[in-house]
Amino acid sequence: MAKSFGKRDEQDEEDSSWIETYADAVTLLMAFFVLLYAMSDVDKAKFETLSLTIRQVLAGQDASNEALGAGHSENFTEGLRDSLAAEVKEGLARVRQTPTGIELEFNNSTLFRVGSATIRNGIKPKMREVGGYIARLPDRYSIEVEGHTDDVPIRTPRYPDNWELSAARATAVVRYLSTIGVKGEKMKAIGLADTRPKRPNKTPDGSALPLNRAQNRRVTIQILQY
Repeated sequence: MAKSFGKRDEQDEEDSSWIETYADAVTLLMAFFVLLYAMSDVDKAKFETLSLTIRQVLAGQDASNEALGAGHSENFTEGLRDSLAAEVKEGLARVRQTPTGIELEFNNSTLFRVGSATIRNGIKPKMREVGGYIARLPDRYSIEVEGHTDDVPIRTPRYPDNWELSAARATAVVRYLSTIGVKGEKMKAIGLADTRPKRPNKTPDGSALPLNRAQNRRVTIQILQY
């Protein structure tokens, strides 16, 4: 009987010997990626996505089916905040998590000139970063780009009212994101004119509130998970 127990113990020890080899392989793999990171000009968003994927695979998770889970969503949000740090600091852009996903908000003055739906050249590098983050998301998401105006009417040959202008601005953002690699079938453009103000455009007695109007003129990018 004692001899039998001895054989079992010896076999258990042999069966667990692979753990050391596995640990060595994982250590070498991580060292390899650290070396690549140190030697290269790293795209921060891409590196974070790669790191997350490695962690998921090593943890036995299905990285290909991960959308905006809790950890991924937080990393994604922080990455967007880092990309837009200057705009966020100046109050020209906001990034926040919502119950349905992530919301990016841009003041219209950041993206467009007055009465225009052409994206400013100066903001395009930041929009490329944002689009790069979105384009690397797994498939279980959709994008809704909303254009908002204040209550001051616009009447030009090109934009006869605020509905036209807000829709044109949302469409311009969708079109630009599609050139960066965000899938067109994942996006929709929505013009809301002045129907969803963040703040009252006027006081109860009808006096204009310029600062509130400035906040109401915006474009939001809703990244929705499903």
